[in-house]
Amino acid sequence: GHSWATLFAMKGYSVTIQDVSKELLKEAIRRIESNLKLLAEEQVISESSIKEALGRISATTGVADSVGDADYVQESVTERYEIKKPIFTEMDRHAPEDTPLVSSSSGLIMTEIQKVTERPERCVIAHPFNPPHIVPLVEIVPGKETSRETIKIVRAFMEKIGKTPVILKKE
Repeated sequence: GHSWATLFAMKGYSVTIQDVSKELLKEAIRRIESNLKLLAEEQVISESSIKEALGRISATTGVADSVGDADYVQESVTERYEIKKPIFTEMDRHAPEDTPLVSSSSGLIMTEIQKVTERPERCVIAHPFNPPHIVPLVEIVPGKETSRETIKIVRAFMEKIGKTPVILKKE
């Protein structure tokens, strides 16, 4: 998730990262800073934009705190249903009604994940080619109940941040 956070923050968005411990959050911030420094060294971004991007990032251990006023949620937890499903249930409960709930999953299917939500139409996969803050390609993979509107919103957002989305028709 730190690579997504790097990309979102360097593109000007306020980002709240969430993890289960303060230690993991500190490590994520360290990785984000390292990503930004490398991008500055390679002249992709300016040195001055490092501090600006880092200033856009906050951290919390609470899912509700991280998604409560989010316009977009990108989940990047371990590739196991028993971990993703409870997270999606909680994100669905606390995120604004129309906010897309997006997974970075590469091997799980959204149709299965979205079963645990009250609003499955807003759930979709946006699987990046890694690392997301460098490689522009991203697969958008809807589940059976994902709405066309959610696909449209996620695609437009990905294009706005410089990604090249490919919408898959089959999970």
